[in-house]
Amino acid sequence: MIQRDYIMRTVQQIAHTLAALFGGRHGRRLAETMTRLDTLSATFTGLRLDTLRGVPYADLRAILSVSGSLAVERAYAAARVLQADVALAQERGAGFSRAQAVTALRLLAETTCDLGGFVDDQHGVALAQLHDALRGSLGEDAAAEAAFQAWRCGGRFDRAEDALFEWLAADASARPTAEAFYRELLALPDEALERGGLPRSEVRDGLRELGLDPAEKRYGTAS
Repeated sequence: MIQRDYIMRTVQQIAHTLAALFGGRHGRRLAETMTRLDTLSATFTGLRLDTLRGVPYADLRAILSVSGSLAVERAYAAARVLQADVALAQERGAGFSRAQAVTALRLLAETTCDLGGFVDDQHGVALAQLHDALRGSLGEDAAAEAAFQAWRCGGRFDRAEDALFEWLAADASARPTAEAFYRELLALPDEALERGGLPRSEVRDGLRELGLDPAEKRYGTAS
């Protein structure tokens, strides 16, 4: 419990620091914003931004782990810093590194599920920015699976479904996960599905798109 409380306090501090950085960016020069982002990266991940940008996902995950377990607060910070860097590049019309965006997405996905959902509104906004930036190539490098899991854990079932079908288009082996996802949703009450942006009728439509009959007994619905 103490460790969990520490992680949540640190994650919320990171979220507030990023919100303050970008909320007060009006009139600030890009160089100053990047300097502050670099400081945030060094403070919360132990890596300067230039270093963070260049580390492949598997290596970065290892760096951000302790005894094989991901340090959630550091990984969350790395994901949000990398995402902010990608967003700034897009804002000024510069190209961004796809590998960097995928790394940010995969780290953000894992930490979202570890944290039990989004810690604030900007958490979901960050995920959406990465998902949208990678559209058209999301099926590569496990990015679609990561986006699906993150949206699912965040309770945004409509966006999870979008990512799921991108994943299915690239990898037919995702089909059992898709079927399990819809079965899981049909067991939820209508209110939860509405909150997640995917009403029961659309869940049934998703099953039909998979060639499955939502009326089958194994796809029983919650009352």
